[in-house]
Amino acid sequence: MSRLADAALAALVRGAFALLRALGPDRAAALGASIARNLGPLTPVHRVTLDNIARAFPELPPAEHRRIGRLAWDNLGRTACEYVHLDRIWDYDPARPGIGRIEAAPEMIARFEELRDDGKPALFFGAHLANWGIAGDRRGTARAGCRGALPYAEQPGGGARHPGAARQ
Repeated sequence: MSRLADAALAALVRGAFALLRALGPDRAAALGASIARNLGPLTPVHRVTLDNIARAFPELPPAEHRRIGRLAWDNLGRTACEYVHLDRIWDYDPARPGIGRIEAAPEMIARFEELRDDGKPALFFGAHLANWGIAGDRRGTARAGCRGALPYAEQPGGGARHPGAARQ
């Protein structure tokens, strides 16, 4: 891609990110879901999607395969539009548990604090159960991060970042 095309694409991405930020996490995710759910089935890759679903669930009728395919596009659209809101989605405040989107059992929080404060090394194994994997760092605080693929979409000084991304 030429420098001009990279710069134009970066401007388009930045504009889209600004619009999504202005919409807020819920409306942005709903917009992404609607767009992907309606346009995804029109793409050539949708045939591969349906073939894979049919192979995974041969007992289901084709109408159900199509429904599952639309749900997959819905999820992809939500995930794409949630990216710019990771700082808002990850809103757990240990001083105010129970407020916000993140749910954590008090006994789990107590165990993590004990591991954080005991001065010993610890290994953490986690399950990736949703669209975003958020890991704790050595201080016991949550971090999420992603590097950008578009050189001109990077922030001045380097690094494609959203406001909640971890510094690496």
